[in-house]
Amino acid sequence: MRFLFIHQNFPGQFKLLATWLAQQPGLEVLGLGDAANLAGQGRMFSFPVLGYKARPRTKAPGHHYLASFETAIRRGQDVIRACQEIRAQGLCLT
Repeated sequence: MRFLFIHQNFPGQFKLLATWLAQQPGLEVLGLGDAANLAGQGRMFSFPVLGYKARPRTKAPGHHYLASFETAIRRGQDVIRACQEIRAQGLCLT
């Protein structure tokens, strides 16, 4: 069985669970997080952790209440692109 944990601040709340699952025979674990947030962590997991490049927040015209919503939409699109790249490389996500 394969597990993909996605968190912009990986590992976030998944640290213990992802680590435990990675130690179980027959299970594969892959982590995905914001590359900028992963940069300072170093190598701390026994399983692959990949970073996606989040596009910077824009100063698009519109209501300021929508700024965080737009950021979330953009981050979601960035994660989808990263998942498509992971699939193209044959890692997990079959």
